[in-house]
Amino acid sequence: MPRSTYFLLIPLLLGACQGSQQNQSAEKADATGSYCFGSTFPTDAPPDRQDVTELRWEVAPDGSVSGVYNRLPLEKDSRKGTLRGNTESGHIDGFVVHATYTYQQEGTQSEEKINIIVRGDQAIVLPDGEFVWVNGVAYPREMGLADTLQRVDCKKIKGQ
Repeated sequence: MPRSTYFLLIPLLLGACQGSQQNQSAEKADATGSYCFGSTFPTDAPPDRQDVTELRWEVAPDGSVSGVYNRLPLEKDSRKGTLRGNTESGHIDGFVVHATYTYQQEGTQSEEKINIIVRGDQAIVLPDGEFVWVNGVAYPREMGLADTLQRVDCKKIKGQ
């Protein structure tokens, strides 16, 4: 290839790289703001006779996340807590939140790593790793978190 061809290709490659960086910045910027998801079960029961799961978080411009995640079963102990983490954009099906979920249940504070996959109007909460931390001690995961929640109006989330 003649040298003149290389000189023509360099500006094209630089322009392509800059366009890619701009697209990634736009994806990150699109993820900022408030996100609210929830579920109720059974769906046809009166509101005071339902299990409720609520998830709300805010994404800062730098991609950091903070929010609440509460599982409120009707006749069992509730699990209320906060999450802190970061977003990861650029996935084919949306974006992912990697977070540490710190919660209270049955008078005990626990901590778990979770991933939240956001696809359109759904948030899928999945456990990350093999252990759950209870009062600073790691225990093998027996029953992890796994929820599929629908987007809701943020006014419906009571939070903590």
